[in-house]
Amino acid sequence: MGEHLANAPLVEIIAELRWSPKLEGAVTAGPNLPSIFPTNPVGLDEFITQFAAGVPSAYSDNERLVPPNFPLMMHQPVYRLRQRAQAKTASMFQVGAGFFSANATPPYESWEDFRNVVRDGVTSLLSARSRQEHDLPFAITLRYIDAFNQRHTEGRTLAKFINEVLGITLTLPVGLTQHLMPDSEPKPTLQCQIPMSKGMVMSFSVGEGIVNGQSVILTDTSVSTALDVPSNIDAVMETLEFAHQSVSASFKAMTKPIHHLMAGKGE
Repeated sequence: MGEHLANAPLVEIIAELRWSPKLEGAVTAGPNLPSIFPTNPVGLDEFITQFAAGVPSAYSDNERLVPPNFPLMMHQPVYRLRQRAQAKTASMFQVGAGFFSANATPPYESWEDFRNVVRDGVTSLLSARSRQEHDLPFAITLRYIDAFNQRHTEGRTLAKFINEVLGITLTLPVGLTQHLMPDSEPKPTLQCQIPMSKGMVMSFSVGEGIVNGQSVILTDTSVSTALDVPSNIDAVMETLEFAHQSVSASFKAMTKPIHHLMAGKGE
């Protein structure tokens, strides 16, 4: 996280901003469900066109994810803009009704490189939002998905990796272990939330997963805001920087036993 690792487990980084859009045609599905737009809401296409015009010219490979005249959900990506040319960090932008994300996948150079990508995207977002939405605050999440394969585990099972590498001690009661087959062990899936300072929350999960057809140990770490973030570039980037530093510190501490397997080329 911020280092140059030749054998990094990174699958994807997502910097996501959400807000409550002022678009016509919204239908509330329920108290805990997102609003639905039965048809393309007025103003959404204009917002997306303005956004696409404001991002660097490298992001010219556009894809509509939801067909025209199909129902849309709030906070759902509708358009995706990818880079046409290879870059040090592979990245893309996604936008929709009350939704923006900047995503990075391997090859991944560094947080510093991706931070510039995010800044470009957020700058375009702030310029593209309508007058009615211009000052609406954001909810922000920075999320890291990592996949530890055989090169990282040194043959450890999921339970041993969680214990010996991540430092998480798990003890199951006899009521569960009495059913365990001989010469086998439990396969835990863990989730937890850590309330943080500055009105933020860290979420962490670990379990088995499949990436590119390969069985891996998958971790999902995110830091999200519990308080509104003002609609300006400095506040957004400061929030994302704090989130990155928090996730990076956790990643370094929890993966210290296998740092040599990730082949750091520089701090």
